[in-house]
This record gives sequence, C-alpha cells and structure tokens, in this order.
Amino acid sequence: MKPSWLYSFFVYFYYFFNYNKIMKKLILMLFILFIFINFVFPNTASQYGINVHTANNKVLSKVKSAGIGWIRVDILWTDIERKKGVYDFSQIDRIVRYAKTHNLSILAIMGKTPDWANGGRSPAYPPKNINDWKKFVSKIVRRYSGTIKYWEIWNEPNLKDFFAFDKDIFVNKIFLPAAKTIKGINSKLFIVGPSLSNSTTQGNEWYFWMKYILTNCKNYIDIVSHHIYENRGVLYLYETLNKGEGLTPSVLEIVEECGFSNKPFWITETGWNTAYFSEDQQAEFYLDFLKKMRSQELPSKVFFYEIIDITGQNSLPWGILRTNRTEKPAYRVYRDFIAGKYPDEDDDDEINNEKCYAEKVTLNSTSIMRFERIRKMKKFRNNVLKYLNNKIINDYYKIENEIYKITIDDSRIYNKITNLIGMIDEYIDENGYLLKPFLDKKIKKNILDVISLFKQKDLSKKTDTYLIKLENIIKQTKNIREIINITK
Repeated sequence: MKPSWLYSFFVYFYYFFNYNKIMKKLILMLFILFIFINFVFPNTASQYGINVHTANNKVLSKVKSAGIGWIRVDILWTDIERKKGVYDFSQIDRIVRYAKTHNLSILAIMGKTPDWANGGRSPAYPPKNINDWKKFVSKIVRRYSGTIKYWEIWNEPNLKDFFAFDKDIFVNKIFLPAAKTIKGINSKLFIVGPSLSNSTTQGNEWYFWMKYILTNCKNYIDIVSHHIYENRGVLYLYETLNKGEGLTPSVLEIVEECGFSNKPFWITETGWNTAYFSEDQQAEFYLDFLKKMRSQELPSKVFFYEIIDITGQNSLPWGILRTNRTEKPAYRVYRDFIAGKYPDEDDDDEINNEKCYAEKVTLNSTSIMRFERIRKMKKFRNNVLKYLNNKIINDYYKIENEIYKITIDDSRIYNKITNLIGMIDEYIDENGYLLKPFLDKKIKKNILDVISLFKQKDLSKKTDTYLIKLENIIKQTKNIREIINITK
C-alpha cells in the first residue's frame, strides 16, 4: 500500500505555500520525487512476499493482482550453468523484466551445485573448485545487480538434502566466498541469511548453525532470515520465534546473542500445505499469521511458501493457487489483508487472547462451567503435545477444528471426550509422568466408547469421514516409540 498520508502532506503544503512561488516549486519538486520513488522504483517497503521459484508470467500476474510486493526467486546454478561456461539466463531474464515492469521487488536465492562442478554428485555437494562457485556468483550478480538488490546464499544448508556437509564447510566453501564476491561487486547490495530450516534433529539443529554462521559472517549479513514451519498453529510459531520451547532457545535469543538485534529479521519461508490441512484451514493460518505479524515488531517481512502448487511425485500442495491457477481461500485472504480489508481492531480474537477453536465457538454459551471445562481441555492438550513426539500430534491437528465442532454439537461426545481428558489428566497428576497413556486399558476403552458414538446414525453424514481419521489416530497411538518423563 502506498503511504497516502505523505500524499496528503504534500498537497496540504502545496496550497499552504501557494503565496510563495519558490516554496511552491520546491514542494512540487518534492512531490514529483515522491511519485517517482513510489511508482518507478520497486516497492521495497512492502512487508509481504511469496516464494515463486521461476513461475511463469501468468502466475506472476496473480502475485501482482494480490498486491504482494516481493517475490523470492530461485537462481540455481544447476539450471543456469548446466555445462561449464555455458549459461542460460532466459528464465531469470524474463522474471526480472516482469518484476521491473510491474513494480515487484526480488529476493534472489542462489544455490545447488551442477554435477560437472562436484564430480558428478548431487546438488547438495559443494564444488571441488571454489573459484567455479565464485565465478558463477559474480556472473549472476553483475548481470542483475541493477535490479536485484537482495541476495540469499543457499537454502536450508542445515538439512542434508540441501547441503551434504557441516556448518564450517558451508561457511568457508559456500557462504563467505559468495558474500565476499557480492560485496566486492557492490557494497550496497544486501545479503540475507542464513535461511536455515527450523529443524532441531541431531546434526541439523538450527540454533547451532545460526550461531556459527552469524558469528563467522557478521561483517557480511545485512538481514537475518529464517524458515519456520509449524503445524500446531501460529501461536506455536511465534513462541518458537520469541520464546523458544523447553531447552531450545528462541530464534530472537540467538539473533540478539550474536549482536544482530539491530538488523532486520525476515521469515523467508513459512506456510501450510493443503494435503495436510484443508484449504479453509490454510486460509485461517494465513490470516492468524498476518494479524499476529501486525502486532509484533518482528518479522519485518514474510515470504509465504508458496504461490502455486507444484506438480511432481514428491511435491505437496503448499500453494495459494491450485495447479490450474485458480485461487484457494488463502490467496483471497492474503490479497484482502494487504488491501486493508482486515482492519487492526482491538477485538477479542483467538490470536490476541490465545483461545483455541473450542473456546471461540462457545463464547456465547450460557454455561460458564462448560466453557471452563473446554478451557481445561485446551490446557491439557497443550501440555501433552509439548512432550509427546509422534505422528498422532500431526494427525490430531488435521481434524482438530472439526472434532471440536462435532464435540460441541453432540453433548454425548462432549461428555465422553471430557471424561477421557480427565482420566489422562488424573493419570499424569498421580504418576508425575506420561507412561503410554493411550495403551492403558481403561483409557483405550473410553476412546472406543467415543468412536462408537461417532458411528451412531443421528450424527451428520460428514462425521463418518472424521470417524475414519479419528480411528487412524487411535491406531497411531500403538506406535509410540518413546516414553518421555514429565517433571512436575
């Protein structure tokens, strides 16, 4: 959105100083400069971006139509220099032309080694000769530095699928050579990084990687970037960002510890795919994220993943457009939010007050007792999900809202589920730890009783679909692989 208050400012002073011809000309010149900056130069002030890879112009037109100001573009070594010294710039040239014509800012991400440069290995392996990498970076940056001002070096290097070695090799053979090359060409270009996955698995821990990269590359990184995917919802995502979880530090703790608190912080990947969630749920997550972002200082920019679903054997539908370019609800939510159709109201929504879906839909209930019991359900759920690492968590979140709807619509199911929650809660209180609770005979029987209620004919037909999903969750509980102690 354009800063309309500045427009009003110029108009006011133009008429106010009408009696002074010199001042009038000065104000008019400033106004022309304002128009030039805002309409000729890319819209770098926009907070809103999206990952587009190398999308075609019809897809890019949907980005423009939504009012999204930034696109994150893949400039991959494997695609551009498939044979040593032979370059194909056609796709990137097209995207850069489109962006320049349509006032889109570009965040470019470079990476992936072609097989000729690393001895025939996968793109995750670095080149044998660093000079090949530096030459590619130089070629790209010199070609596009007039249009592209923001550069990311590699994608999620803490994951073995993207980079095969440890962080010291990444810094010395990939990041620093590229960063020094970029700054050597134009010191006013911005380096964005380190663009890590938020993984906490052994060897991939983002916090070790981030601390190492920020410490060793502090003279080159202008904007800190990170990737956060959180299936449990937006509140958990922001807790990861701001507070951390358990022994895992928050992202901002590491940023501050490394002396980067005065630098901009961007999330360059986040999103929810519609194989995992419904399209409506994806839209709800987008809106929740955008509302929360509006009330926070960080991130200062977000690039959702991604603009359109990608076809392929291992591809998941992360897009806000379907493969035929039709709009999912999340596209419309993003477009309307940018257009200002979701005003910043001081309302009592679930994001500001951390209410779960069940609380939201029962706000008008006359039964305070029932409301408090649902509150307890949420509190218990959050406690269990902190300590239980299993596919059951992911399956649960797929159908959480629908389960709550059915639960509240049918008092029998509501009573059964609250009894189940109470039984497990009591089990934890008595024992001080969670010991395969779903395998306990009494609890398992209670769950089966809940399922039997779902089978009754007087419930909606839609319930049958969720019955199958619920039964799958119950089956998953048999595969809990670890016993986790919970200290009081």
